Amino acid sequence: MNARGFSLVEVLVALAVFAVAAISLSELAPTSVSASAQAERKLLAEIEANNLLFRAVNDPAFSETKGRSIQGKAELDWRLAVAPSPLAGLNLITVEVASAETGQVLARQSTALRSER
Repeated sequence: MNARGFSLVEVLVALAVFAVAAISLSELAPTSVSASAQAERKLLAEIEANNLLFRAVNDPAFSETKGRSIQGKAELDWRLAVAPSPLAGLNLITVEVASAETGQVLARQSTALRSER
C-alpha cells in the first residue's frame, strides 16, 4: 500500500481470497441443513419409540405389533416385538421405528419385563 491507496494487485488478491471463502461457505450451507433435518427425523423417531415402549409396558390393552404414526412432520412406521430373554422369567420388548418414505431404521429401543405380566 502506498500513500494513495491499495494497488490493483492487492485488490485482486483480496477479492480472490474473499471469493474462495464465499464459495466454501455456500457449499457448506446445504450440508448443514440436510444434517439438521436428519437429526430432527431421528429425534422424532426416538420420541415415538419411547412412547410405544411406555405403552407396551404400562397399558395391558396395548397389543399392536406394527403400525404407522405421525410425529411432528415425520411419517413413521414402527414394529414392536416381544421375545423371551436369555434370563429366566424375563421377556425382551423391542420397538423399531423407521421412516415411512425410505424404510431406514431411525430408532430402536428395548427393555426387559417380567414374564408374569
